[in-house]
Amino acid sequence: MTIAALATVSAAFECDGRALPGAYLNDDYCDCADGSDEAATGACADTIYVCRNLPHKPKQIFSSRVNDGVCDCCDGSDEANSTDCPNGCIALATEAFGALSRGCLRRAELAIAAAKAASSDAERLSAARAQLATATPTIDALHDAKAAAEADEASKRDGRAARLAAGEVETSLGVERLDAGMTLRALVRVALWGGVEGVDRMYDLLVERPGLEEAAEEVAMKARDEAAAEKGQSAGGGGGGGVCDAAGACGHAREHEAALLQLLEPLPEDGGALRAVLRVLHAELGAGATSALAQAARELLAETESPLDDAAVAAALELLEPFRHDEAEAARAAHKAAVEAVQEASEAERQLAPKEAIAASGGYGAGLEWRQLHGRCFEAEDRGFTYKACPFQEMRQGSPGGRASRQQTLLGNFTRWEPVSGERASQLARAGRTPSELGTMRFEGGAACGGGAVRRATLYFECGEQDALLEVTEPETCVYEAWMSTPLACSLALLREKVATLEEASAAASLEFRPSDELRALLAAPE
Repeated sequence: MTIAALATVSAAFECDGRALPGAYLNDDYCDCADGSDEAATGACADTIYVCRNLPHKPKQIFSSRVNDGVCDCCDGSDEANSTDCPNGCIALATEAFGALSRGCLRRAELAIAAAKAASSDAERLSAARAQLATATPTIDALHDAKAAAEADEASKRDGRAARLAAGEVETSLGVERLDAGMTLRALVRVALWGGVEGVDRMYDLLVERPGLEEAAEEVAMKARDEAAAEKGQSAGGGGGGGVCDAAGACGHAREHEAALLQLLEPLPEDGGALRAVLRVLHAELGAGATSALAQAARELLAETESPLDDAAVAAALELLEPFRHDEAEAARAAHKAAVEAVQEASEAERQLAPKEAIAASGGYGAGLEWRQLHGRCFEAEDRGFTYKACPFQEMRQGSPGGRASRQQTLLGNFTRWEPVSGERASQLARAGRTPSELGTMRFEGGAACGGGAVRRATLYFECGEQDALLEVTEPETCVYEAWMSTPLACSLALLREKVATLEEASAAASLEFRPSDELRALLAAPE
């Protein structure tokens, strides 16, 4: 049968509750109210003519465009009285078949990737649920351990503060037992231990008498130069660049001590003022300066009747170290890590549990291939509005000129898949559209729309090489229909049908049609 013959209808026809003889069809006289008897002539105004366009897809045009001298149908059937409309449907069908075949191949790839992702997510979800099942007692125990460690930490911090306030450091270091000369020597030793900054600070605090500036500067420069030389030779040294070592040997410090002492003579009769300055200096230089002070005091008091108690000195020096409670820090870290792990597990369950439920209900298809759309959103503009469709989640509408991601008009939340009714499928077929075999996605419970109504939307899917939101219409107030292209809607059943149709049409037109080996392998695979 030729393509032209396929468009010929001669059987009895029914309309308006009566049967019409076949001869009444397309006789250029409008017998039916809906004009269906004159679909090929345009005799009935405002009716639709369907271009069958075999082996390509059908197309609908207004009957008024039939025999108007313009080729609207690829099979030329709308201009039957003209010879200027050659049949180009095979070429169009071949082109569309290429897109369909590539879509089917892509769908097969997506099914493999989706199965792997589903397996990985199932393991993640199982691990998250196992962790959440034991989370409460674990976190409670870690919280109690943290509270106990922090209570002990607070107690020790308070005890440390009390010891410092009681003057344990000064008492243990024997500062009060130093006479004026000893105090001055200790002061100079600490200043030299502190390096350039310490020496400079000492002059700021002590050299206030006229006439000493030039001599003080000379000694300070010499101390600075030799301290810098020591730093360059001894990596990792203390604040004094190696001026005093751990055993208390002060090297160059002793050479400068005499010159500094000579500058500061005559000595005060008591060491009270010098001790006050010493406190300021060692407070600014830190615990290391106090260690230098302890060494100096130990040496200065060694030959007296009241030498320092080394154990008391060690305990006092510990008070000057940065306070740290390792047990409390470890307990806080363990509790924080457990809380964060539970938060991650909760987030994993929040994200993956809905996917698990949809997969269990068959919502991702037999091969779970539709899963790859979950969590993705697609945008399109229509009549100045921006629409955003997120399969398995929601649909939204943006204000003119705005982005859908920023607007707040909800068209509906995903509720279910719904089959396309037979009548609706026929309407779509006449328009040349083939929706997914899985059906349409329904989105309900959208924003209020006046009169107690709420917005709702239906998302159709058709075969395409790319995932894309194609169009959104509003056939009724606050009722939206959207179409999306995706390889997931490319079915092997439709592909096999197209192959058979193209083979028949190509043979009738004496054309060669041969699918690729890769495509033949796909056609032989189970759906």
